[in-house]
Amino acid sequence: MKDLPDRYLLNPHWRTIKIVGQAKVLGISATTIIVAPLLSRILIKLNEMETSIKQAHPALDALFPLIKYQFELPLSIKLLVGSAVFALLGKGLYEWQCPVYIKAGDAYQQFRHSQARASEELAGAFLKIMRGDNKEKKGEMISGLHALNTHITEPRVPDTYQWQVDTTIKLEAAGRVQLPGPAAHIMRFPDVGESFFYVLRDVMDDSRWAARVACAVFYGAAFVLLSLALAMQLGWAVRGMLL
Repeated sequence: MKDLPDRYLLNPHWRTIKIVGQAKVLGISATTIIVAPLLSRILIKLNEMETSIKQAHPALDALFPLIKYQFELPLSIKLLVGSAVFALLGKGLYEWQCPVYIKAGDAYQQFRHSQARASEELAGAFLKIMRGDNKEKKGEMISGLHALNTHITEPRVPDTYQWQVDTTIKLEAAGRVQLPGPAAHIMRFPDVGESFFYVLRDVMDDSRWAARVACAVFYGAAFVLLSLALAMQLGWAVRGMLL
């Protein structure tokens, strides 16, 4: 239980956010994006026709305030609209900031077939890590590849100057040594690309902390408003059954 705030709010990872964003219950609030504007338009027209309705018959002049009160947009609908807005904000930020090799799919085959430039995406992400200053990420990348029997033979040391000046690498994967070449070309081999895909997902799952926390806040607000709306509706249902 102590890990829940850290996992879902303080330091949520991209794959956790992906699962939360796919929750089917958010579809309840999403439908109000279509329904609420229709109801709002009816209410606006009703307000615009107030003078005409009151003048149509003396009885309508007395009843109009009651009619108008009964046709106000329910608070539960307003809460659902708010939930839908926050859910859309979270989804939009996720699509913008989440690395493509994480959001594209859970398997390498899904990523490879969903992206026209899959190998270039992997190569770019890999070289960005190796050319950066984060030694921890570099170490995680190298050790993760070793665990999948993919070994970089050139450059031999992750911090060597070659990473800054050259995109050519040489590696050994699945018992065979690939000839030196651009990273994007080497990663076109399925056995090589698959290793880089799974390691990058693990290494970069905690990247872009601010965007991840913002996504978690948006989704959290969406669930809170949705819960309030459902609680109100459930309260009305219980009251109706007790009559």
